[in-house]
Amino acid sequence: VRSGVTVMVSAEQQPFFQNTLLEPLVAPRDDAERVATTAALAVLTERLRAEGKVNAFTIVPADDVLLAATVLASGFRRSAALASHLVIGGERKDAVVWSKRLVQAD
Repeated sequence: VRSGVTVMVSAEQQPFFQNTLLEPLVAPRDDAERVATTAALAVLTERLRAEGKVNAFTIVPADDVLLAATVLASGFRRSAALASHLVIGGERKDAVVWSKRLVQAD
């Protein structure tokens, strides 16, 4: 909690591939929440790096500009587009996969 903003991010580790799916449980609704979510992702990805995880990724609705700005500011790169991948409010939506390499190759 920072400045009255609570951020929750789910992390599903996939040990065989040494990667982790990160899911912000609530998308940022304003700039203060975007900043807080960016900070939370930075802390979490640093912790995953320290644990030896190689990659982190997240899936974001294609039309969610604030969440896309958040993951971009956190060092993620757009990896793929998924047509009609998510169901939000009973409606199918396109999504974008964002990934971040946590460990540099030797």
